[in-house]
Amino acid sequence: MSTSLTWVAGANHNAIGLAMASVDSLRNLTESELVEQFRVTRSNICFEELYRRERRKVFGICLKYLRRVGRAEDAVHETFLRSYERFSTFEGSNFSGWVCRIAANFCLNQLRDSIRRQRARAERLPSEPDQAEDPAIRSSELDITWKLMQALRPEHRKVLLLKYVEGFTYQEIEALTGYTNDQVRSYLQNGRRNFQILWEKLTLSEGRGPHG
Repeated sequence: MSTSLTWVAGANHNAIGLAMASVDSLRNLTESELVEQFRVTRSNICFEELYRRERRKVFGICLKYLRRVGRAEDAVHETFLRSYERFSTFEGSNFSGWVCRIAANFCLNQLRDSIRRQRARAERLPSEPDQAEDPAIRSSELDITWKLMQALRPEHRKVLLLKYVEGFTYQEIEALTGYTNDQVRSYLQNGRRNFQILWEKLTLSEGRGPHG
């Protein structure tokens, strides 16, 4: 991916003052100062500097989700395009956390779409005899798990998925969600407990295991 954001359509080249500043001078600014400069001037060179600082972190997040370099690079491109287009909705100065959340949400949507396509293809395949594990049972387990996850509070569900499905560390979850360390740990603990309660209630209501 090019280090220049020349792909940004409709860029505003009428910024005053800072638009003519050197890249070196921008690199001396803190993130909050750079964000404010871009908010005021809409100068492309400001956003390019934000991109330069955060590109590697965003790429790491995308690669962790999507597992393939090409798909991760495409996701980085889409992430920064979306952050540019939606910058007017961004409040505060923590651009790093904000753009990481955009990346994570985009990648999660990509994965969900991929799972839907895989399920659709699997449903069209003829079943194989004498299978060691009935795929209908496995599918039922996944469906039940997903339904129970949907019953959790959104913050509990989010941190559980990031921690136990995607394998992110506490620090990475903090950066992705904007939650504090205490919040992440609390949401994980309560989310695990509430999921277990839901699972046990389901088991008792059926008088057997979910797929027994």
